[in-house]
Amino acid sequence: MLETYDLLLEYRALVVAEVALQVDHCLLAVPGTRRDQLKRVLSHPQALAQCEAFIVREHLEPVPAYDTAGAAKQIQQEGRNDQAAIAAWYNHWIDSGFGAFEPLLAGDPRTGAFCHGDAPGLADIALVPQVVNAGRYNLELAPYPTIVRIYESCMKLDAFAAALPERQPDQEE
Repeated sequence: MLETYDLLLEYRALVVAEVALQVDHCLLAVPGTRRDQLKRVLSHPQALAQCEAFIVREHLEPVPAYDTAGAAKQIQQEGRNDQAAIAAWYNHWIDSGFGAFEPLLAGDPRTGAFCHGDAPGLADIALVPQVVNAGRYNLELAPYPTIVRIYESCMKLDAFAAALPERQPDQEE
């Protein structure tokens, strides 16, 4: 898969403006890890660059990863106390959105197997990627039983299952 800068070189694109945005990152480690145990930090190269001052000040070894979600997943899977991942404040926003959406779905008599009845619709198409991303970032989904149930209904359909990231031909290993 090509990175954004590669695509800018490959295609004629005219850059007409620049916008500076504040990006908030979190340092994720396995539970019980103390700050003084950390030696390495994994993340996407852009996130590592954005946090360079912190990495240098804390004497951490930067380790590039394909993306921030993959770095977070690797940290969880390996369970090592000497490494952490830099990731965006993504779970906060997914959790906030699910926290608002769950009671709407659970309290609406029109909610069926899917968000608005017993046939999938646009709301389900929008919901599924959010649930997939929540899984990539290890967000606890137990507080959202209706969302989980709807997601499971969607995954029983070939079109939704075929659209999962791991089913795409350009999916990174």
